[in-house]
Formats: sequence, structure tokens, C-alpha cells
Amino acid sequence: MLSIFDQSQKESNHILNINEKDFPEKYRDIVRKLQRAILDDEIQNTMDIEDEIIAELADKERRIGDLIDCINQKDTEISKKDTEISQKDYALNEKDKLIEELKRKLGEK
Repeated sequence: MLSIFDQSQKESNHILNINEKDFPEKYRDIVRKLQRAILDDEIQNTMDIEDEIIAELADKERRIGDLIDCINQKDTEISKKDTEISQKDYALNEKDKLIEELKRKLGEK
């Protein structure tokens, strides 16, 4: 029964090129119903609209992924900058301690 949906026989995104005679008699009713559905313009339009919606959602998902990647990259850069600032603060504190110690030693002399 799943061979009805064999994608190697498709004509477009929604239309499969199938022959009901290629299937056992018990499945032919299903094949006929599917073929009638394709002939209905409203169903065809609905499927086309669904394709457009799915494509738009996929595009938005891709853009969201790109934005998340960008945010993660910025977070990494900020983290590196924070580390650099912390290291510079530490170096400044060490210099301040050295200056205070040198002042104290000069004051003792």
C-alpha cells in the first residue's frame, strides 16, 4: 500500500504519477480517491498554500538560526573582552600595590 506514495513516480511536489492498475484491487479505491483529490482545484490550491507556508517557516527558522549563531558569536567576543578587562584590572591593581610599596619605601628613607 505504501508504494502508492513512492516518490520516484512524482510529477511535482504534490502529484504522483501512478496507475491504479499497478496495485491490487483492494487498494484501487484509495488510489482513485487520491487521484480525485488532485483534480479538485481547491485541494490543489490548499496544497500550494501549505507549501508556501512551509517554505516561509523554513526560511524564518533559518534566519532565527543565523541570529542565534550571531548572538552566540557576540557572547563569545564579549566573554573574551571581559577576560581581557579582568586581566588589565589585575595588572593595574598590581601596579598600584607596587607604587604604594615604593612610596612607602621612599618615605622610610
